[in-house]
Amino acid sequence: MDFTKHAMTRGQQRGIPREVIEMILRYGEPARKGDGMVEYRIKNRDRSIIIGDLKKVISFFERSEKKAVLVADDTGEVVTAYTCR
Repeated sequence: MDFTKHAMTRGQQRGIPREVIEMILRYGEPARKGDGMVEYRIKNRDRSIIIGDLKKVISFFERSEKKAVLVADDTGEVVTAYTCR
């Protein structure tokens, strides 16, 4: 995603790092604001759902250690999954 110089400056001035902006864009709910603009915002009711989903991702990531997936080069099909030594 491209950022205008204005967005980068205002983000710095307001203590909103790029990573937070990217998270809001990824998980936030869009709302049309007119003049071709869309506002993204993470609402309180969605916060716990998002945190729960992210905890699941972390859990799956931790469980993926020493695991591998074998994929057929020509078809892209998953052939098998296994634990590495």
